[in-house]
Amino acid sequence: MLEQKFPEPSLGTAAGSPQVGLPIFGAFKDFAKSSPEDAAEKERALLEALDELENYLKSNGGPYIGGTSPCATDMLIMPRLYHISIALPHFRNWSIPAKYEMIHKYMEAFMARDSWKTTYYSPELVIKGWVRHGFEVRK
Repeated sequence: MLEQKFPEPSLGTAAGSPQVGLPIFGAFKDFAKSSPEDAAEKERALLEALDELENYLKSNGGPYIGGTSPCATDMLIMPRLYHISIALPHFRNWSIPAKYEMIHKYMEAFMARDSWKTTYYSPELVIKGWVRHGFEVRK
């Protein structure tokens, strides 16, 4: 629908977008809700998902998954990374490690866009939303 109403700039279709970073959100939720016994395993899965995205961003020339312009996958992945960057420090005292330089640059570039600045949820709202979904502080 967006592509029909606003054909420029084209985001491409989900099928035409690189399919990278998709496991991140499930891994994030699993880690955030994990028990102390499962936390290391769940963290490892999240780091593997982040590794995949980091390596892709290094190889594609960025700054976006879609290259120089965002694509449909960017519209899916960036909000998820934002939720991770807000929720995990709050609930797990965990942040996306600094070694993920390309992911941090990606997020900075995306958050500098006017479209992001006018549509993102406040950190407080993100936390409230995850509390409603059963997230608990487990530091």
